[in-house]
Amino acid sequence: DEGKGGLDNQKASRGYHDGLKQGRKALAKELKHIIDTHHFEIKPQKDNKVTQKALAKFWELLESENKDV
Repeated sequence: DEGKGGLDNQKASRGYHDGLKQGRKALAKELKHIIDTHHFEIKPQKDNKVTQKALAKFWELLESENKDV
């Protein structure tokens, strides 16, 4: 019985949503690296409130996901 650990010794299993979160982090990290390395300029075709909000959300996503990695 010594080889068998109880449930209290086990790590919580990673679920579907944990995998999605890790995938988002990895994607954000990769996109940020590509943008910074190749000096891409990201700008919307139209300049209105909707596209400005979307662009702000995009950059916020990249920055916030990179901080958690």
